[in-house]
Amino acid sequence: MRPRLIACSKKLRHRAPDWSGCFIGKEGVLHERLAIVGVDTGAQPVASEEGKLILAVNGEIYNFLALRAQVPEYKFKTQSDCELILPLDICNLLDGMFSSKCPGAVFFASELKALVDACDKTISFPPGDVYDSHDQSTSRYFQPTLWDGDSGAPDATIPSTLANLTLIWETLEAAVRKRLMSEVHYGALLSGGLDNSLIAAIAARETEKVAQAKYELRKRRLEETTLAAWPLLHSFCIGLENSPDLLAARETAGYLSTVHHEYVITVQEGLYAIPEYHLETYDVTTVRASTPVYLLSRKIKAIGVRMVLSREGSDEILGGYLYFNAAPDRTSFHKECVKRVKNLHHVRLPASQQGCATDPSGRAVG
Repeated sequence: MRPRLIACSKKLRHRAPDWSGCFIGKEGVLHERLAIVGVDTGAQPVASEEGKLILAVNGEIYNFLALRAQVPEYKFKTQSDCELILPLDICNLLDGMFSSKCPGAVFFASELKALVDACDKTISFPPGDVYDSHDQSTSRYFQPTLWDGDSGAPDATIPSTLANLTLIWETLEAAVRKRLMSEVHYGALLSGGLDNSLIAAIAARETEKVAQAKYELRKRRLEETTLAAWPLLHSFCIGLENSPDLLAARETAGYLSTVHHEYVITVQEGLYAIPEYHLETYDVTTVRASTPVYLLSRKIKAIGVRMVLSREGSDEILGGYLYFNAAPDRTSFHKECVKRVKNLHHVRLPASQQGCATDPSGRAVG
């Protein structure tokens, strides 16, 4: 069993090159790690205090410091954001990107390629669900207020008030701020569009705040201080020569004073990349959208940046696509938004997630 599981896990190493962990008991748990938080001590799998639970997580828990304070008696073995799942033993308190999946089988993985040699049948695990191995059932832990808006049921929740723009902005700021939790260098993808530009602007401001705080601390300690010690946000863009995205991103980066990295590719370079890039899909949109992201992620990795912010879901949440203008009424508009958000893990997210699967880690804000 051990050699077979290691062979399966090795197929995911391109997305997590920092460490490989293995636990073999009645069941096997393996983990390929890309270190962002708890870099030195956060290797997985990790066992609970009594050794009854084994944890391996593909995800990030943004509110882990607050949750750690709720279990002061627990003796943590690592500084990882994920270990706190063991004493909590519950998903409802977690805020972040994580998966808990085992779709009716012993084998589960973050990517399909790790399962094809071990399983006759594979399915996609539904987001927002938890699997119980005792009765082989799934249940939702994530129940947004407006989640039933596309159901057609008489009691379906349809918004009846104007959007609170202040709340939307504050929520976006908080979403960006918590995704800057990192012990490694980070950056932001930039295309010049409204959503990416807003995220980069917030990230640049927060990065400058942290830099200023560190600078003032050094001054108080009478340590040597130089402007070169101030970290600036790095931004990244890729496209064909003179493409609108490159030009707009360049202008936005200049306004935000980011350290901007611009990469020009040709159509032929994109075509050459497809055979070496394992997308696990024949969907034209995913291939077309994720291939440039894949090439860009290799460039980002080469300069030492391990995590980037990206925008995903804003058009789905706010009805930003052009065809939304044809919605006959607010009910139809809302139902379409809910449907698009529910399908993000099938339609939109694969392009960015698979594109960044070679490292760095992409943190979607949306």
